[in-house]
Amino acid sequence: MSRGAHRSPAQWRSILQEHDASSLSTSEFCKRHKVSSQSLYRWRKLLEAESVPAQPMFAPIQPAMEPLPADQSTDGHCHLRINLGRWLSFELAVPLT
Repeated sequence: MSRGAHRSPAQWRSILQEHDASSLSTSEFCKRHKVSSQSLYRWRKLLEAESVPAQPMFAPIQPAMEPLPADQSTDGHCHLRINLGRWLSFELAVPLT
């Protein structure tokens, strides 16, 4: 294939697999296969990004039940506190009735 030719993603996968199996330096490999090192690295990054699974939309939580201190009486509400790191927390009180 001539320099500057357009290759399909499947062709780039094949080139990258061959590069990984090669003992050649990247520079020498690219010269022999008539590809630029920039294209090689760009396609490696693109194809690796495709293979990374999507991150979950929600973070897993670990509920922790703590008894109320003795000086706090229940006020007919369910209290929910979410600690979002060291400096931020969110508290919600929902009536039980």
